[in-house]
Amino acid sequence: MEKVKVKIMGISCNHRKARNTAWLTLFALKAIEKFGRRISDIADIETEFIELRGKGKKISSRAVCDQVDGYYVNLEDDYVTRELMPKMAQADGFVFGSPVFTGAFTSKFIRLFERLRAGVKDGLFTDKPAGCAAVATMPMGGQDRTLEAMEICIRSVGMIPVHILCGCSGTSGVPYGPLPGDDDGTVIGVMKDRYSQWSSIQMARRVAEVAVMQKLAKRRLNKLHKGEFIQRYSLPF
Repeated sequence: MEKVKVKIMGISCNHRKARNTAWLTLFALKAIEKFGRRISDIADIETEFIELRGKGKKISSRAVCDQVDGYYVNLEDDYVTRELMPKMAQADGFVFGSPVFTGAFTSKFIRLFERLRAGVKDGLFTDKPAGCAAVATMPMGGQDRTLEAMEICIRSVGMIPVHILCGCSGTSGVPYGPLPGDDDGTVIGVMKDRYSQWSSIQMARRVAEVAVMQKLAKRRLNKLHKGEFIQRYSLPF
């Protein structure tokens, strides 16, 4: 049987470069790569990590869209719609990470999904599996609430949340890392948070497994999938 090619993207929406959320997102991708080696006889799984830190000035704060060939696209020189979205259109699944800021996801996360709305009418993300990871300073620092809100955003662009419970919950501070006032930017607390690592593996494996099964099913359905299955779900614009 010819192997299927599957690509999973991990996108970390953190403000601080290479910190806890980025580490946990990368940890999830490594779990996916390990799974890929175990099923290498039926699938080639590729991963890609993208950190939105440093891309802030390139992400438009406004949805300046117009119709092109019947579909809405962003007209500004915007990183998400011009550079990231084409990559995401070719991917088969996603892992999204966000720190908990003011009790919710970061501005980078919501701006990302506001831009992704431009691809909904093209069906760029229809039925693609996705999982979430949220990292807070404290064990009860708003991770569950943030993960639930992230899931709503995922559904809004046509993706399918596939993680168990709410997703992956991580703690960067006490008892695994420093208090906020003692944080010098060098300690990665989630490296000692075994629960966050376990939930990250569970979430990542689920994303990869569903993506592989979808790819195999679509190949088996062949023309029937494109002819009879809905390729995009969107509002009647």
